[in-house]
Amino acid sequence: MPQVVYNKTKGLVQSTGNGFNLEGQTSGYGRHILVEEIELTLANATCAGNMTRSLPAGAILVGMTATVSGKGTSAGQTMNVFISDAAAAVGDAVGSLTNGVEIIGAGAGATTFPNGADIDPGSGGVLGDSQLNNIPLDRASAATFIHVFNAGNNTADTGTPKLTIQLEWIGGPSVAA
Repeated sequence: MPQVVYNKTKGLVQSTGNGFNLEGQTSGYGRHILVEEIELTLANATCAGNMTRSLPAGAILVGMTATVSGKGTSAGQTMNVFISDAAAAVGDAVGSLTNGVEIIGAGAGATTFPNGADIDPGSGGVLGDSQLNNIPLDRASAATFIHVFNAGNNTADTGTPKLTIQLEWIGGPSVAA
């Protein structure tokens, strides 16, 4: 499914990727919202999926949510969300991230609402369950790539869990990751 982009001068247009992107109103600069569903790869503490777009250097991340939009068939499939300065491949370890920071999950602690825990898109989780981090983060000198990681060992788990990530930022438009 193509990505839907709303642009003040062009209206609704299609782009590569999936989800929704609300672009700023002046030459692509301003306040933006990007929503994308990510199908997750189950593994042991490795990258489960990535957003297909990244944020440019100079962006101020205003908030991010992760919402369970598809449940796996095994209980306890815990995930967390990281940002970093560079792309990562599915299967990469957390330690391979360039300046990786956990933004949603137990490692993000008190910055996430409602409970600062990892998010569970498994059969024991709740469809529509969300975690929010609305602590502004200045990404002045680096691009921002968004990754979902297996928070534990999900190798024996089954199904096709999905998370929908919503980003809100101020700055330039997103670019293909």
